Amino acid sequence: TGPILQGYPEVLKIPLGLIAAEAAIDVGDIRQASQLLDALGMGSPTPAQATQITYVEGRLLELAGDFEGAVAKWEEVEFSSHRPSRAKAVVARTELLLKLERIARAEAIEDYERLRYAWRGDDFEFATLRRLGQLYLEESDYRNGLRTMRQVVTHFREHKDSQVVAQEMADAFSRLYLDGAADVLPPVTAIALYDEFKELTPSGEKGDEMVRKLADRLVGVDLLDRGAKLLDE
Repeated sequence: TGPILQGYPEVLKIPLGLIAAEAAIDVGDIRQASQLLDALGMGSPTPAQATQITYVEGRLLELAGDFEGAVAKWEEVEFSSHRPSRAKAVVARTELLLKLERIARAEAIEDYERLRYAWRGDDFEFATLRRLGQLYLEESDYRNGLRTMRQVVTHFREHKDSQVVAQEMADAFSRLYLDGAADVLPPVTAIALYDEFKELTPSGEKGDEMVRKLADRLVGVDLLDRGAKLLDE
């Protein structure tokens, strides 16, 4: 239904056209998205709207396989004054460069860390913090990964995906103390990390097995008192 926007006044046509263009990109309709963006560019967008159009043009170029062009568009947006578009452009550029293996995961984490202060609230912050937590876990930085995800769950309790993030935390904790990921950590670090996030310990036999494994490791390095305390708890 995008073409019906042509008869609308610009105060409605531009914001609705941006929504329609992004919807076309979401379903892979390059032709429709291109026509909509061309029509919007021929109008008289405000500076903020022009920045939004440039961001969506970057999405269209990515869909069309012009990755260099997409990155150039998003870098242009990063120097604009429209904060929402700047933040979205950083995410889009970072994820594309990460997918192309042109930046390391650590560099992507730096980009996402800066976004903590660029935009607060709503789904964008939820998605940004969730992705940051996932990147930390992929880098085996379990403390920062779990802390970031805990922040997501705490601050966005009513979000529809809050429980999904909580499950991602629980799965990471299980990988640490049931599947052996914590074996590469120094014992003192392993027990400190366990203490910080022990509310993630599963109930029942799995939880008992997790505690036994950690206690065995502590005993193995002569941390007998700490191992005994863990079993008592």
